[in-house]
Amino acid sequence: ARGERVLATAPSNIAVDNLAERLAECKIPIVRIGHPARVLDSVVRCTLDVMVQGSDERALAADARGDMQRLLGKISKERDKSGKSRMRRELGELRKEARKFEE
Repeated sequence: ARGERVLATAPSNIAVDNLAERLAECKIPIVRIGHPARVLDSVVRCTLDVMVQGSDERALAADARGDMQRLLGKISKERDKSGKSRMRRELGELRKEARKFEE
């Protein structure tokens, strides 16, 4: 109620999942740390991995990576050296952008 944070641990995944389920039922925001494959389906949406995958930064990084793949295809087909050089500089900028969003 006072905006304080709590770290809860348990000796097994199922114990942590049970705690997470009960907190989620009470509408208490939680972040479940653990591999989604080892987490109950009812709390997978609360795992850090799922939250990160859905973040805007992750989507922007994926867009930059897609742009990089398309640009690599163009570079290999480009005959003009100055055109290749320009595309390589652009590729470097895209790499920096993707890394920034992935941090």
